Amino acid sequence: MKQSILLITIALMVGTISCQEPESPQGLPACLERYVEEHQSISVNKGQYKGEAYYVVNPDCCDMFVELLNDRCEYICAPSGGFTGSGDGTCPAWVQDWEATEEVWRRE
Repeated sequence: MKQSILLITIALMVGTISCQEPESPQGLPACLERYVEEHQSISVNKGQYKGEAYYVVNPDCCDMFVELLNDRCEYICAPSGGFTGSGDGTCPAWVQDWEATEEVWRRE
């Protein structure tokens, strides 16, 4: 009987731990915090171009676009991802040689 209670207690604890909400993406612009929560993003990288901050939002699953947003969460383009892996083909020329090297958030 004690073993049954112990097993049930352990099962409930494991279930509770695995159902916790992911950590909130703090340190990002408020609109980007909401964006990554709504879109189930896996990580966000930041880069600068001509003094402006831009963010690369990486999806958590396959065949989805990697999105480039500015600090107001305005969509710029998808530099990669999608079915072909080549993005959406709408990126400005500067994106080709640009990198977002600073990881500013990752879902745990």
